[in-house]
Amino acid sequence: MKTQTMTHTVTGDTAEPVTAPVLPADDRAGDGYDWMDTLEGTAWSVLPNWGSEGWDAGSWPYIIFAVARTRDSGGELFGYGTYVEGDTST
Repeated sequence: MKTQTMTHTVTGDTAEPVTAPVLPADDRAGDGYDWMDTLEGTAWSVLPNWGSEGWDAGSWPYIIFAVARTRDSGGELFGYGTYVEGDTST
């Protein structure tokens, strides 16, 4: 169940306080494909490939990259999250 959608945090590089979308945690009930389904309806979306040649990003369903774009009072924010064998982080 998704209850929290935004969180107050600080950026890792400049320690700037921001209000950012919460990356859904793994519920341990399935695999990475199930976790990707939890991103539906959130600010997060899966990053399937990258680069000009379209290289795979991650190693589905074990390693998945997610990205978010939002805005707070300070301006536009870009987020990057990972799912690595059930562990999530931003």
